[in-house]
Amino acid sequence: MQESFKMKGNKGKICSLEKEFFYEFRAGNHHCILRVPLKFPVKENANHLLGHLMLLYNLPCFIENDLKDSLSRFIEEKSIEVYDIEAEAVLEAVKSGKVDLHELTNTWAKAYNEATLEHAQPEDPSWDEDFADVYHDLIHSPASETLLNLEHNYFVSISELISERDVELKKLHERQSIEMDKVMKELGKSLTDQDVNVLAAQHFESQQVLENKWNNELKQTTAIQKQEYQEWVIKLHEDLKNPNTTIGDEIKVQPNQWRESIEGNGSLFEDQRQLEESFTIHLGAQLKTMHNLRLLRADMLDFCKHKRNHRSGVKLHRLQTALSLYSTSLCGLVLLVDNRISSYSGIKRDFATVCQECTDFHFPGIQEQLEVIQQIVLYARTQHCSKSKRLNGAVMIKSEGAGYVVINGVKSGRYLCMDMNGNIFGSHYFSYEDCTFKHWTLENGYDVYQSPKYHYLVSLGKAKQPLFPGMNLPLYSQFLTRQNEIPLVQFNTPKPHRHTRDTNTDPCDSIIAAGSGAKNNPKSQPSTYHSPAYSNSEDEDPNGATLKR
Repeated sequence: MQESFKMKGNKGKICSLEKEFFYEFRAGNHHCILRVPLKFPVKENANHLLGHLMLLYNLPCFIENDLKDSLSRFIEEKSIEVYDIEAEAVLEAVKSGKVDLHELTNTWAKAYNEATLEHAQPEDPSWDEDFADVYHDLIHSPASETLLNLEHNYFVSISELISERDVELKKLHERQSIEMDKVMKELGKSLTDQDVNVLAAQHFESQQVLENKWNNELKQTTAIQKQEYQEWVIKLHEDLKNPNTTIGDEIKVQPNQWRESIEGNGSLFEDQRQLEESFTIHLGAQLKTMHNLRLLRADMLDFCKHKRNHRSGVKLHRLQTALSLYSTSLCGLVLLVDNRISSYSGIKRDFATVCQECTDFHFPGIQEQLEVIQQIVLYARTQHCSKSKRLNGAVMIKSEGAGYVVINGVKSGRYLCMDMNGNIFGSHYFSYEDCTFKHWTLENGYDVYQSPKYHYLVSLGKAKQPLFPGMNLPLYSQFLTRQNEIPLVQFNTPKPHRHTRDTNTDPCDSIIAAGSGAKNNPKSQPSTYHSPAYSNSEDEDPNGATLKR
C-alpha cells in the first residue's frame, strides 16, 4: 500500500486536503493496483466506503477483509496527520496575529456548550436544588420578613427545650452529689469501696439515660421543624405564583399563624460591648481604588448565635446573611482549631453548642457533616495503610490460656501492658499480671479486652474506667476484628520473656515504636490482625500510647 496527497490552500487557510489510497493485490496471474482519491476529513463511514468500492470496481470477495483493514488503518492515520497540519496552521495564525485569540476562545466555548447541551444527559433536579431556588426567590421578595419570623419562632421553641433539659440535668447532678456525699461519709464505717463504685455506676447510667432522652427529643423536634419549614416555603412559593393571590394578603396572613416570642423574659446570649473601628484605604496614583476595612474586637461565636431578642438590628443582620445564602457571594467565618475532627473540646465544643441551639433548615447538622468528613479521612487512611501493608500499625494477639490473650506490636515487638490507673503502654519485657488481658466477643461482633488485675478496659479514650456489671461499654473500648492482609513472613513474634517490667522503662513509651525493623520469622503462628473500632483521633491516650488503624 502506498499513498500520496495533494493540498489546496488559500492564504494559509486550508480549504481541502486530498490523499490517494493505494491497494495492491493479485487475482490469479494478474497483479492489480487500486488507486482511490479521498478527501479529508472523510465524512463517509469506512464500511460504506468499502461496499461502494467493491461494487464500483467489481473487486473479488476474497480481498474484502484485508481491504477493509487497510482502508480503515489508512483513514485513521491520515486523519490524525490532517488534524495535526490544521492545528499547526491555526497556531501559526494565532502567533502571527491573523486570528483574534478572544474570538477563537469564544467560538470554542460556544461550540462546546452547544455540543454538551445536545448530547449530555440532563440531570434530574433534586429536592435540595428546588428548595434553594425557591428560598432564593422568596428571600428577595416581600415574604422575607415572614421567613425570618418563622425561623425565629422555631429557634425560640428549641431554646425552651434546651432550657428544660439543662434544668433537669442540673437537678440530677445536685441530687447525685448529695447522695455521693452521704455515701462518702459512711465510707469505712458501714460502706465499702464496692458500694461507692456501684453508686457511681448507677449515677453514670442515670445521666446517660436522661441525656439520651433529651437528645432524641431535640433531634426529633428539629427534624419535624425542618420538614415543616421546607414544605411551608414550597407551598408559599406556589401560592404566590397564583395570580388570584395577592402578595400583600399572603404576607399578612402567615405571621399571625405562628406565635411571637415574648420580650423581656431573659435572653440566651447577652449582648456584649464591642470595640470596632472602620478605615478607608485608597490605593493607586492615577487609577485609585478604594477599600473599606473594618476591625472588630468581639467573641467570634457572636456572629453565629441566633439572638432571642428580635430587634430590628438583629433582623437586618440575619436578613443580610439570608440574602447571600444561595448566591455566588458567600461569606464565611474561619475558626482556628486543632487538627482533630470532633466537637468535644475548646471552641469546637462551643461552636457545636451554638449550632444545636437552632434548627438548620438549609444544611445537614454539624454532627452529620463531621461524620462525613470522618468517613472520608478514615477511607483515606485506610487506602494509605493498604499501600504500606499496614505493617506499622499491626498488632499480634495470641492466646495465653482460656479466655486470656497477649497483645504485642508486629514491628516494634513491644507488649501491650496496663498500669494501675488504666493507662496502656508498650514494654519490651513481659509481665503476666500487666500484659495479659481477658478477652471476650460481644453480640455485635466487637472484641473487648480487660485487665484481670486492675479491672480496667483497654480503651483509646482519655477517660479510663473499670468494668461494672450491666454498664454500657464505652465506644472506644470496642475493637473490630479484620482479616489479615499482611504476609506472615513479615511478622515478628518473639516469645514472651517471663520478666517483670524494667523500672527504667518509660511507661509512656508508644506501643507501636519506630524501632528496628521486623525480622522474618517463618515459624510464626498465624494470628488475627485487629484494628480498633472507628474512633475520633481526639480520644487517643494522653500518654502517647495509641493503637494505629
